[in-house]
Amino acid sequence: MRNHRNIIIQLIITSALFLITGCASSTSIIASWNDSDIKNENYSNVLVTAMIDDINVQKSLEDELAEELNDRKVRANKSLNIFPPALDDDNMRSKEELLAAIEENGFDGIITVALYNYCSTNR
Repeated sequence: MRNHRNIIIQLIITSALFLITGCASSTSIIASWNDSDIKNENYSNVLVTAMIDDINVQKSLEDELAEELNDRKVRANKSLNIFPPALDDDNMRSKEELLAAIEENGFDGIITVALYNYCSTNR
């Protein structure tokens, strides 16, 4: 009888651990790249761009990154302010148009974030 009680307690504890770890954040950085030839510089005008299909997530992420940079005294502009979202492929800008807009706005740095995998759960 005592052995069954220990097994039940162990099952409850194990189940609780699975439940707790299942609710933990699973966000992780899977890859990062930087050019070793570029020296650290003080950037003053940075374009923040999130390459994400969900416009709401893109806006939220760009807002957060721009705010963090502005708090650090770096002027940050969100890509959605410079390049409004295209409604279809016919309205997509060419590479040359994008580069011209970047140069025209005097950006000396670009931060790009790409979301690898995204899922949402409502409780």
